[in-house]
Amino acid sequence: MKQYQTLIGYRKMAGLNQRDMKDILGISLTIYNAKENGKVRFNQDDMKTIKNVLSEKLNKKLTIDELFF
Repeated sequence: MKQYQTLIGYRKMAGLNQRDMKDILGISLTIYNAKENGKVRFNQDDMKTIKNVLSEKLNKKLTIDELFF
């Protein structure tokens, strides 16, 4: 089971794939994949950016805790 199932679910609901997310964060696809699979930690800036993007795309107020913990 992947560590970030909630994040993955919201990402897919927003119509975004891992390539979109790596572009948003300005990182490689390999690193984004490792982060989403729990092999590398998301830093605070990543978490805030992802929360803001998904909240806007889904028109839903999401929290960092809801997405990452």
